Amino acid sequence: YQRRVRGEASDRMDDDLLDKVSLEQAKLFPEIECPPIIASQIKTIEFSDKFVDKSIEGRLHCFQDSFWLWLGDEDSRLSNISVSMISKLDSSIISSNLMGNYLNTPGEVIAKRLSKKTGKVFFVSYNLPNVPMLQEYVEKILLKHLKVIFS
Repeated sequence: YQRRVRGEASDRMDDDLLDKVSLEQAKLFPEIECPPIIASQIKTIEFSDKFVDKSIEGRLHCFQDSFWLWLGDEDSRLSNISVSMISKLDSSIISSNLMGNYLNTPGEVIAKRLSKKTGKVFFVSYNLPNVPMLQEYVEKILLKHLKVIFS
């Protein structure tokens, strides 16, 4: 919650109400800590490469405990999203497709592998052809960039 300062009496009443709601929520969930996100803590890596005749574009956004990865070519859009994380109950990998094709997609496979290797939550949008050799090549590129981040 960030307080907006506008100076009108009705806005102050709304802000006071939001303060009370925020305090009530904090009492209900004391175990949840929500540190402020500072822009300097978010790292973005953009990369491009070529596999045979297919161009590969990628953006990796690195947050404190998670990553957002978009993969595609120059004509791609955001057509699917998969998420993967390690379960705190039994250390297994949990994954799901949040948007797009709900079959076992390359994005979900990549998210699972990256979560397993890093222990972090990964959101992946994979907008490239479903070709196994291309997928392996993309994973190698990603691991190279992640090694730089974690070193």
